Order: sequence, then structure tokens, then C-alpha cells
Amino acid sequence: MNKDYRLIVGFFEHPKTKKLKKRLGWEGVISLIRLWEFTAQYRPDGVLGNMSDEDIELAASWDGDESVFVKHILEYGFIQNTENGYEVHDWQEHNGYACHAKDREEQARKSANARWDKQRTVSNAQDEKSNAELCSRHAHSNAVGNAPSPSPSPSPLPDSLPVPKDSCAEPEKEPAAPPEVSDPIFINLITNTKSEYPIRESILKEMQELYPGVDINQEFRNMRGWCIGHPTECKTEKGMKRFFTGWLGRAQNDAAKNRPKLQNTQPDIFNQPSKPIIHETQ
Repeated sequence: MNKDYRLIVGFFEHPKTKKLKKRLGWEGVISLIRLWEFTAQYRPDGVLGNMSDEDIELAASWDGDESVFVKHILEYGFIQNTENGYEVHDWQEHNGYACHAKDREEQARKSANARWDKQRTVSNAQDEKSNAELCSRHAHSNAVGNAPSPSPSPSPLPDSLPVPKDSCAEPEKEPAAPPEVSDPIFINLITNTKSEYPIRESILKEMQELYPGVDINQEFRNMRGWCIGHPTECKTEKGMKRFFTGWLGRAQNDAAKNRPKLQNTQPDIFNQPSKPIIHETQ
């Protein structure tokens, strides 16, 4: 997953950016940057595909009227509608490194598998050598002489003897059970039908990446408290994503506004009273 992406110098002075700010304010510009951040993380090829207008506005943390944000960024050419669905305009040209994140991950996976295959080959060869040496030591440790045989000698042998199993053979290993995939529920939000909407650990992790300045766990507890206190205003199950992403987006903005500003502790040398100049007389 990408950790960063490129934002061209002069973005805020570009005519398209100024038009977007004029129509939607700074909230629209910030939502556009958030959409690019989402694209770099989850759609690195720039293809939004089957995402609906609502999905795109949720990814961009747009809190305004529905479909207004998508309408304007489509009109100003920030995204385009193709046969594959919505795509970010010129994403591969401006963010080539982020675009090929999946290729780099695949190459890293192949390299790791090659290293592991080489290590397993060496380990298996060493195990075979160890087993051969162990069998050889066991064979030499047997008694040198034979015990007195009973009369008649040699004793008659039965027609068939059981074939002993090789004591040095490596025991068969049982196939490892596949790991269990667990995504526990952290908390449930209440819908307008009084049903429970589960918030799982995977959602917490994704929201923490999108809103790093917010205490995600506490904010979801606050949301459940709000649902309990406002039963007639609870959201539908379909609108629950829009509800909690909007909540977290506002919490992120409030956290940025309430962050204390650094104060200048340097003395102001220009506002200090001047000392009188004394001329010495000879």
C-alpha cells in the first residue's frame, strides 16, 4: 500500500482548483485531496471502477449535498467517466510511482518466495544428510557377535516374514490447518429499524489511517451514545457509512482547529526602551 503520492507544485493556483474553491469552498478542495489520498492507498491504478457517487464522496469525506462534489470534479476534469467507470484524470502521468505499487508488491512477493524456496532446498538437503548419518550410526551400534543359536542350526525359517519398517524413515507430516481469519466486532451502532450495525476491527484500522488525528475508538463510542440518545434520528443501514465517515471527518477538522499554536518566546528587541547616549567630556 502506498504511503504517499505526488501533488504538483502550483496546484492551488491552477484555474481548475480556483473554480472548485469558488463553487464548493475550501471544503471541496480538501475533499479532492482526500480523494487522491484514498486513490493512492486503495486504487493505485487511478481507476475508481464501480464506485458510485456516494462511494466517492464518502472516500473524499465530503459532508455537503449529495452528488454535488462528484458533479463539480467531473465538470472541471479532475475525474473522467470511462467504460471502466470513473477514473482520476492523468493519474498515471502525475503519480507513476504510486500507480505501479501492485507491480512492486508482486515483484517483492516473487523475490521472497524465491529466497524461501532456496532456503527450503538447502534445509531439506541438510535433513537428508543428517538422516543418513543417523542411520549409519545406528547400524554400527548393533551387537558385533551373534547369540548362541538353538539346535538345529540354522533354525528353519517360516515361508514368509514380516518386512520391518525403516526406523530411520522420516514420519509423515500432517498438513497444516489453514489459519482462521477473524474480524471481531468492536461496537454496534443502532439503525433507524433498531437493528445493530457492526463496526469491526478492520473498519477501525481503515478509519485510523484516514483520520490519524482522531481517537477512533472513543469517537465510535460517542456515536453509539448519540444513537441511544436520538432514537428517532438514527440512520439507515445504507447510510451508516456516510454517517460515521462524516462524523470522523468533522472530528478530524476540530482536532486540527484546537491544536495549540506555537508562541514566539523570543524577546522583541525593537520595542525595548532605548538607553540614553552619554558623551564623555575631556
